[in-house]
Amino acid sequence: MMNVMLLPLFWARIVRAWLGLCLGFLMLGTCSLWGRPPYTDLGTGLRMDDLSLQDLLDIEIVTAGKKLEKVAVVPASVVILSREEMELFGFHSLQEVFQHVPGLYMLDDFAWTGTQNFGVRGFLEKGAFDKIIIMVNGVKQNEGYFNQYLLNKIAVPIEAIERIEIVRGPLSVIYGDGAFFGAINIITTHENDIYYRRFSVRGGSEATKELYYGVSGEGDTLRYFVNMGLFETEGLDVPYRDMVRDPSWLPSVGLAVDSRTEKMFEESRKYFDVTGFFKKYTFGLSYIETDKEMTFGLPSIGPGSTGNSASTNFFLEYRTRVTKQWDMAFKGHYAVYRYLQEYEYLFEDFFTNDHVTANGFEMEVNGFYHPNPHWDLTLGASWRSAFKLENAFDAPAFGESFENYTAWLPRDEDITTYALFAQANWHPVDWFRLVTGVRFEQQRPYRLDLIQAYDTELSARFHDVYDDDSVNVVPRVAAIFDFSGQHVVKLLFGKAIKHPTFGQNLDLIAQPDVPQLAPSTIETYEINYTGTLSPKIIANVSVFRNDLDRLISRTSGIDQAGEFFTFAANVGRLETEGVEFGLMARSGDTMKFEVNASHQDSENKTPGFANIRLGYSPRWLFSANGYYRFERGSVALSGYYVDDMEAEFDNGPAPDSPALDPTDPDYRPVGRIGERVDGYWNLNAHLRVSAFMKGLNLNLKFTNLLDEEIRYPTTTNNAWADRGTLGLGRGVIFGVSRQF
Repeated sequence: MMNVMLLPLFWARIVRAWLGLCLGFLMLGTCSLWGRPPYTDLGTGLRMDDLSLQDLLDIEIVTAGKKLEKVAVVPASVVILSREEMELFGFHSLQEVFQHVPGLYMLDDFAWTGTQNFGVRGFLEKGAFDKIIIMVNGVKQNEGYFNQYLLNKIAVPIEAIERIEIVRGPLSVIYGDGAFFGAINIITTHENDIYYRRFSVRGGSEATKELYYGVSGEGDTLRYFVNMGLFETEGLDVPYRDMVRDPSWLPSVGLAVDSRTEKMFEESRKYFDVTGFFKKYTFGLSYIETDKEMTFGLPSIGPGSTGNSASTNFFLEYRTRVTKQWDMAFKGHYAVYRYLQEYEYLFEDFFTNDHVTANGFEMEVNGFYHPNPHWDLTLGASWRSAFKLENAFDAPAFGESFENYTAWLPRDEDITTYALFAQANWHPVDWFRLVTGVRFEQQRPYRLDLIQAYDTELSARFHDVYDDDSVNVVPRVAAIFDFSGQHVVKLLFGKAIKHPTFGQNLDLIAQPDVPQLAPSTIETYEINYTGTLSPKIIANVSVFRNDLDRLISRTSGIDQAGEFFTFAANVGRLETEGVEFGLMARSGDTMKFEVNASHQDSENKTPGFANIRLGYSPRWLFSANGYYRFERGSVALSGYYVDDMEAEFDNGPAPDSPALDPTDPDYRPVGRIGERVDGYWNLNAHLRVSAFMKGLNLNLKFTNLLDEEIRYPTTTNNAWADRGTLGLGRGVIFGVSRQF
């Protein structure tokens, strides 16, 4: 990475100039709306299943460059999931959708956030999804404390989604911090069927119940979309002993040896959103509240440990055509996130209070310059600020040092990130396109405060400043060759960054001698081929290499005085090489079959990990799906395979290690924190029948049809489950839906 030091005054002037320009255009409001609304369906009046395979390459998406572009010329590999596909396969959650996306795989470690995590192309970071940008209608959905994308915070009902655009590869030039492996855009608006009402009710295994209602409409100058949903489930019910090597210790944490997880993973969710288009403005408001039980550190007892999250998002966007060559877009986004946990451990009436608050806003302006058919330029500036961050934790049963622990961003502080970017597309001839881009991004210094054991003999207060304000320069370049419109080859290079979060920097506050954290980086080299092999068959092949550096990891050990220490540090370095292959065949809109396979080999280059297989990294991933339509319905099969995985390797000193220095021949590390888990297949079947009246459908879905044992390698969140945490067995879900 190249670092440049710029004065804060320079950045302040740049931002004020851009915002002033924004306000000026907002006040003018005299030009016609630029094109069609940015988050739409195909814009053809047709379903994706009505298009020929060749036409699929000409579908326009907005996610790759914040403007409409054909899939064939986007400088990245792209996956699109349409509403029709999700209905045909009976997908009922974002978690299920993402598990069927080539290159993604899920891990559920019952984490304290209450959300599942996903790995991408052989790499999974402990915690929650934070290496892919997830958006709803172009609006980022991360929380500000750890900058994670928590699925129970996003939780859009599947019935509300018109399409999902998944763009793979580093996208930090366009989206900045966190776009390591790309971006996912969940789109809930469309052009066609201007007025509709949708209703669905669903229920089945694990006492799952779901209710959804959606409506859209229009007036003279307003189009609107409203979605509401309720969801409940009792969750996983398995014996605790099936997840531990030695069940005899369970009574020591308040559980009988034969205890089960029954009603220990209940979840309930409320969802509401409204999105509208008014003249040149787009606006949206959403509220999601989730109660989800989880475990963290120890198994739960009694009614279970509960996490309650509430998230509110509001955005306003204005788009206009300034001249024949210039289009402009201005967006503001405000977000409020609150998370409250109550742990049930060890004995009845165990008291805890764990409360996280994260508020922030983001403003951005984008300009699109297209002087002639041979080249165009995209410019952008953004200003992101997290201004209320706090974590209050109190668990007196764990000792005085855990009483009244509070960490916060001082009231007069904020975490501000400024960015400028540019991306140029040059296509001198029909068969060739060159894309180059660069982003300059700077995070301003900020203070951190922390107090431990307030009003006790161990009370201590700490202050620190995170002052790495270097400007990160992020490049990308792509060469795209389009041979006769049927075979497209893309040569891609991109870089992305991930800033250390407020939560990670807290590790340093009481340890001033520890070096400050620097942003993590990834460099990706990829060759992608997409081709129409025949009128009925499309193939897609990608060969890629990822170089990840300065990954942030927690380091633990024992110092010379015999004291235990732990802190976060930039110690991780990985290399991944892989190949992905996909084949799709279709006969009109009656039958479709698709198969995908990926192989990746990830090597941990961190000192001390030579010849040690990377944890949470399957070498092989497979997926296959197909459907058949008949006169009054459809039947579909979908399935995926995830190869075996190892748990994390802890290179810290084992309790009985004769030496504490990792370079000493007698040094003995802790080793794997859990057992290797076997690979598994997950096969699903869905029957959809139209009956009784127009628009009414009956749906029957079988999940994990073969009742495969699904086991995920344990993480430090719940290392007690050393055999691995379990997934759901065979299940059935019945539903009724209607659109009218």
